[in-house]
Amino acid sequence: MSHDDLAAWEGFAVAIAGASAVLAGLIFVAVSINIDRILAVPGLPGRAGENVILYIAGLCECAFVLMPHQPIRALAIELLAIGILVWGIVSAIVINTLRQPSQQPSTWHATRVVSTQLATLPIIVAGASLLGWPAGGLYWFVGGVLIAIVVATANAWVLLVEVVRDRRYRSESSP
Repeated sequence: MSHDDLAAWEGFAVAIAGASAVLAGLIFVAVSINIDRILAVPGLPGRAGENVILYIAGLCECAFVLMPHQPIRALAIELLAIGILVWGIVSAIVINTLRQPSQQPSTWHATRVVSTQLATLPIIVAGASLLGWPAGGLYWFVGGVLIAIVVATANAWVLLVEVVRDRRYRSESSP
């Protein structure tokens, strides 16, 4: 991949960076509206944090892609580093949530585990791909940031609407 090839990704990275920043704000609105309910249900505060991390990671990843004249190897290392960091943090949050009592069906937990992995692992693969293996380069980056936006936006819906509507998002002690 050349610098000209990387420059072709500028429009995509700018659009995703802007969307990620705006959607991170959505999480803060959702949390502020339902803060009492979110704090009362084990695992939901972590879910809110997880979403902020996914959006801010997308913003940072796009900033790395937009950095002018940096070597492709440097971009690869940046994507690997942020990908591994975000994957580790988000995985720890999800594992902690799975250990807490919940009224939510196990299928919801399985969906959350799978979706967070799908939202984080492609960035690691993108970094590795820019170093030479596997093929695909920044197309893995596209998959990662778009899946992260979809996952985090779905979780924002949970924090804004479902936490109020669905009784399964109640604390274990609530009726």
